[in-house]
Parts: sequence; structure tokens; C-alpha cells
Amino acid sequence: MEELTVIGAENGALVVVGDDGTRYRVPITEALHTAIRQNRPAQPAAHRVSPREIQAQIRAGKSAAEVVAATGEALEYVRRFEGPVLAEREYVVTAARSVPVAVAADTESGVAAHTFGGVIDQRLDELGATEIVWSSWKTDVLWSVRVAFLDGDTERSALWNFDPKKSTLSPANHEAQSLSQQGDGPATALPRLRAVTSDPADDDTPTGRFDSGAFHLSEAAVQGPGPSRMGVRTDPDDGAPTGMGQTADLLEALRRRRGEREPAPRDDRDAARAAHPSTGSIRVIDVPLDAPRADMSDTADAPTLIGMDGDLAEPAEPRTTESAPSAASPDAPARPSAKRGRAAMPSWDEIVFGARPDDDPA
Repeated sequence: MEELTVIGAENGALVVVGDDGTRYRVPITEALHTAIRQNRPAQPAAHRVSPREIQAQIRAGKSAAEVVAATGEALEYVRRFEGPVLAEREYVVTAARSVPVAVAADTESGVAAHTFGGVIDQRLDELGATEIVWSSWKTDVLWSVRVAFLDGDTERSALWNFDPKKSTLSPANHEAQSLSQQGDGPATALPRLRAVTSDPADDDTPTGRFDSGAFHLSEAAVQGPGPSRMGVRTDPDDGAPTGMGQTADLLEALRRRRGEREPAPRDDRDAARAAHPSTGSIRVIDVPLDAPRADMSDTADAPTLIGMDGDLAEPAEPRTTESAPSAASPDAPARPSAKRGRAAMPSWDEIVFGARPDDDPA
């Protein structure tokens, strides 16, 4: 088949020429357009990952094959951008190994400081490590520097965090800490903190207990006013008669016993009074007493009693008689004479129930 070469176009046709110089004219028709479109070579597909993204993944420690597997790009396309990043990673390893470090033995002997890489290589040689490989990659902020080696048949790797701007290295795992520590002993462990508890005996602050031990009351508060405790007012210098002293002792004993017991409910007290109704007033018998002193008042203070309801009972009125009948009532019956200044003996109802006989409905 003879091959023709297009030399131009005129009047809607292509002008072609053969090998012998003979010219031919080919009309431009729709069939010619279709044939040309079908034979057009395919355009290469657009890349889905930018060169910047590829370099960022390689800088993070991935190889070209790992980037291809993650992105689906062609290997030739990825290798076009990995060169500068691999050089950067090698430079970081060199910079980390060149960081000067001071060994304790060299500090005491005055020897110049060693480099980080030299010290680690020496210690790996002392361990008998083989197949030592240094590498680096970048994390979010800092770089990570790793040395992988074989300790016998065990694969180990030590990892450090490296800041190129400050030229500082810090161990990131146990292997790196073992290679970086000074001396042959293990690294000194940090002391653990524990909560310090105060001695309860030395603590004067109130605790959470809601009882008397949680509050500190002053002496005035302790001796402050409490429940009303009233009884017969006596004066030790007055020399009270024997009868009045016995009455006061009886009232004091009843008051103490009543204070020790919890008062019964009102219903129980009403039932007790109903079961023991009063049979009337108790007749008062005059008992001759010693003559009172001249400085005593005409009438002695009557004892004040606390009833079963907790209310103060009215004091018993002294029962006194005049030596002569009153002129205003000449026909009044004669009353038994009583000595002046003597208090009336309280009735049994007053002592037990705190009520006067006059109040008894019976």
C-alpha cells in the first residue's frame, strides 16, 4: 500500500501526494471526520493527587510504594516528587546525630563533648547490635528520629523526638531511654506522689459530722439558758424550817425525774387523769412550826411547779388568818388560826399533776 502525505486543502478537499510525486485530491466528508475521531490517540487521565500531597505523605515516613497503594497513582508519577523529600529526611538524621551531648565521664575528665550519633553508635557496638539503620520522618510539629537494629535475633528500635530549631532530643520509648541514660544503672524512676492526710488529733476544723463533736461552743453558750428549771427559792442564810426543806427536796426530786423522762403525749395524760379522778380537796392540817425570824417577809414565796403539760402552774396562795375577825364581816365563821408568814402545803394533785384542787371538775 502506498502511503500518501497531506500537503494542503482546497475547495473542501485534502491535497495529498504520493512517493512518486503524483498528487491526489481527497474530499472532506463526514465519513472522513468519523474515521479521524476514531483513530485519535487517548488523552492521559488527570492525576487525582497533587505533588504537594505526595511529598507530604513521603515526609511523614511512607515509601513510594506505600503512596502508590494509598493514592492509586502510577509509580513513575510518584517517583518524580520523592527525591527532594528523601534528601530532607536524610538531612534531619544527620542534624540529629550531630547534636553535641555531654557524657558524665567526659565532664569529669574535661574531654570535649561527643555527638549524639557517636555516643549511640558506641553503645550499640557495646551491645553487639547489627544491621543498624537510621531514619526520620515528620509528625505534626516535631521530627522523629529512629535507629533500628538487631540485638541477637530480636529486632529493636529506639525512637527520639527531635526539634531542629532548638537542637534538642528527647527519648520517646523505652529503648531510647536505655540508650540515652547516663551510666550503667537503670534510669532513676520519678517518685510517686500520694495524698497527704492530716492527723485528726491535730485538726481543729469542724468535720462533716452533724453532732456535738463537730462544733465548738464557747463556755457562755454551754452555760446559756436552757429549759426552764424553777423550784422553791431558798436562801441558805434564812435557815428555812425543816418542813419547808422537805417539801423543797420532794419538789426537786420530782422535777429531776420529770426532766429525765420524756413527757407523755397529751392523749395519754388525759387518759391518766380520767382513770384517776380527783375526789375533792385535801384538807390542810396546821402543823406548829418554829417562829419565823423578824427579818423574814410577811408571806413566803410559794413554790412554782411545772405541770405535766410543760406550763407553769400558778403558785399556791398562802393561807393566812387574821388574829381577830374583820370588822367588816362580823358574822363570818371562825377559821382555824395559822401562824403568820407560813406557806400552804401543796396538795397531792398539785405535786403529781401540777393542777390546783379548785380546777378539778369533780
